[in-house]
Amino acid sequence: MDMAQMTDQFKGKFKAVLNAVNMTPNGKMQKLMDMLKAQNISYSANQVHCSKFMVHQANRGGLGLDRFNVHRCGANIFRVGANMKKLEDAVAIELAPNGAQHNANVKFNKMLASKSEGMIAPLTGAEKFLTLGCGHTAAFCKQAAIGGHSPDESLADEAGNISMDRLSKDP
Repeated sequence: MDMAQMTDQFKGKFKAVLNAVNMTPNGKMQKLMDMLKAQNISYSANQVHCSKFMVHQANRGGLGLDRFNVHRCGANIFRVGANMKKLEDAVAIELAPNGAQHNANVKFNKMLASKSEGMIAPLTGAEKFLTLGCGHTAAFCKQAAIGGHSPDESLADEAGNISMDRLSKDP
């Protein structure tokens, strides 16, 4: 079922849950995801490379990513060990293939990267998804994949870049 096939009834129910004030954010999210799954609108994707992600422009109230939190998140994962089951909590939507929303999200992410002092990976054009949950984790993985700069000494090599050798010691 694509967007054009969504019934007005489904859209009304979805909007009602989205705007509900008597639900916790996590409860609301789970209800919305259940609704999307029941309508065959959502799907799970396994083993999507981190290069395919950027953050949605409205994430965190329009703040997007905090460059220091990206590396704090990576350092925390490195310190306690990666738990791949946590990735089941990751939520993303497909990037519009073109148009105003596509352009706005690309522009937003280019701005985040350019203001990050090298702490957020630049866009490559390979991005296909916008993170709604686990965006800082995805951004860290993307930065690590290119051996990008990190201010966190536990992650960085002597040149100040993320050390994949160090990270890969945790299977």
